Amino acid sequence: TADGAYLERASQLVDRMIEKDGGSFRALRLRNEIDLQRHDFKTVAERAGSMTRDEPSDPGNWGNLGDALMELGDYEAAGRAYTKMFALRPNLASYNRLGFFRFVTGDAQGAIGFMRLAVEAGDGVPEHTAWCQAELGDLYFKTGKPAEARMAYRAALDLFPGLHRAYAGLGKLEEASGQTEAAIRNYEHAQAIVPLVEYASALEDLYRKQRLNQKADGQQQLIDAIDKLGRA
Repeated sequence: TADGAYLERASQLVDRMIEKDGGSFRALRLRNEIDLQRHDFKTVAERAGSMTRDEPSDPGNWGNLGDALMELGDYEAAGRAYTKMFALRPNLASYNRLGFFRFVTGDAQGAIGFMRLAVEAGDGVPEHTAWCQAELGDLYFKTGKPAEARMAYRAALDLFPGLHRAYAGLGKLEEASGQTEAAIRNYEHAQAIVPLVEYASALEDLYRKQRLNQKADGQQQLIDAIDKLGRA
């Protein structure tokens, strides 16, 4: 939803869990997931690293550790954490992370292979699989394969029609091919689902290309409003 208030509510619940049982591994792992969203990567890396010594067989914690280390730029250690996660539970979540890791560290084809495996593994929550389909589309787009990217984005929407990032992906494809009106429609659809700053920024540029300056100004005002809400 991009509504930070939900993150605060979740944080309050976890605080209450920790107050009742400070040693609860699940509560601490949830705290790490919240702090990842808050971009407190150093704290998560330290806490999750300590937790791996207490519960070395928990794949979710290894995933959190890898995520924090990736954001801190320690790719070698992140790769080890993701590999450990995969060894414990080879599923959509671990395939997805290894795909992301491979792409960031320069192995685009390996990344695409792992993301395909993530999609094939699937998940009980359709949105999770669709999310990986959209990530696969992003990888195809970044490696100059627009036809494959379009198929991946469409497959994501077939599985989960409300996936905003798949509409944004189609918008990127249309913009790159000079189809400005089609790009606008897809970005508008993405923004109607979740009003992210990157969608407003893309729409502002596209509107200005079409000399729709009033609409472009409206997107700039939306960016300012989102910034104020985020600070609040």
